[in-house]
Amino acid sequence: MSSLGAPSSWADSQACAPKTLTRTFRSHEDEIAPVREVGILRRMDRGDAIVMLDRLHAAQNEFYGGGDNQALRALLHPEITWTVPGSSPIAGTYRGATEVFAYFTRRRDRAARTFRMHRRDVLAGEGTRIAALTDGTASIDGAERGWSTVGLYDTVEDTRITACWLLPLDQAALDAIWSR
Repeated sequence: MSSLGAPSSWADSQACAPKTLTRTFRSHEDEIAPVREVGILRRMDRGDAIVMLDRLHAAQNEFYGGGDNQALRALLHPEITWTVPGSSPIAGTYRGATEVFAYFTRRRDRAARTFRMHRRDVLAGEGTRIAALTDGTASIDGAERGWSTVGLYDTVEDTRITACWLLPLDQAALDAIWSR
């Protein structure tokens, strides 16, 4: 610690950091219901994060190619929130598995089952968030299109995704691709 009481190194800052973080969900049926704890702060292993995202992208690619949604559904929390910024027809905040799968279906159909995701890099660290740089490709109206996003994912117990925020590297280009 410094003479002012502030952490002077990364190790000191970790000693001062809170040891637990909880995320909560409330029942949709009963807003008075007790809140249940679903996560504890820990260091996310980058290798585990890569495995999880590779499973997610493989399941998404299967679904976007016309396959069923069972593998994808198993990776998403039933109360998931998926946020897509912008002004295109796919932009919005989707809450719950039903809305998220309706969004996924619109993307699949708009891209005539050609939409694919390609992981480029992953960041992981303290807590339950993962950031992934991902390229997307699709044939839309007969033209090959490509874009890049950062996906910020909240996870629970390293097995299910509870939220995703897509952050396009070029918002105007992404809006143009999905607005054609």
